[in-house]
Amino acid sequence: RPAALSISKGNGVDVLSEGSRSTYTVSIRNSGGMPATGLAWLDSPDGMEIEAITPLEATPPSDAGSCSLEAPMGCTGITVAAQASVSYLVQARVTALVEGRADAVVRNTATLNGAHCNAAAPCVATDTDSLRTPVHLSLTKTAAKTVEAGQVLDYQFSIGNSGQTPAAAGQMLTVAEALPDGMRLTGATAGAGVASVACTGSPLLCEVVLDAALEQGATAAYTLHATAPAV
Repeated sequence: RPAALSISKGNGVDVLSEGSRSTYTVSIRNSGGMPATGLAWLDSPDGMEIEAITPLEATPPSDAGSCSLEAPMGCTGITVAAQASVSYLVQARVTALVEGRADAVVRNTATLNGAHCNAAAPCVATDTDSLRTPVHLSLTKTAAKTVEAGQVLDYQFSIGNSGQTPAAAGQMLTVAEALPDGMRLTGATAGAGVASVACTGSPLLCEVVLDAALEQGATAAYTLHATAPAV
């Protein structure tokens, strides 16, 4: 049987955020009975910048060839033995912006060129991912305007996310907090969306652990308890 080639490309995810990096695996497969030689594949990013293309070790007589980031970007001098494959890792950075588009996407296409590719052969592979704005956290703090000497004053904190990408469940956020002069921290309580909160040092550094993904528009809360100085 003659050589029968196909190419695949994927990064294992369906969504990327602005400015993020992603690693793609490109694989060229020869399911035929004869080796395929003199092959090349080209990388065509859309909304991304390719930072590195690394050929993985091939089993002889297959040869992954050599790769370049200069135009035409991709790899040349490739041999794929019968019933074998060669693979590459492609590292890319998202450069596109959402700019208010609900249907924003980024694409990365690998095109295989050689004598065994034609219009009917599966020699083009495109990975398409939805594009989202990154995590964008905000913090608000509220408390009573006055407190009696020696009494407890609670500070209520709310963490919000205005980005389309959720902050991951279990993520630890570090919040720096300077209490007013004379106020002494007596405790911290986790609220909705927070698994734990612990504060140490002066000025205070609070480690806040999310107990669920913080989606766009959602909030997570915690409270710091402090005692006002006695007169």
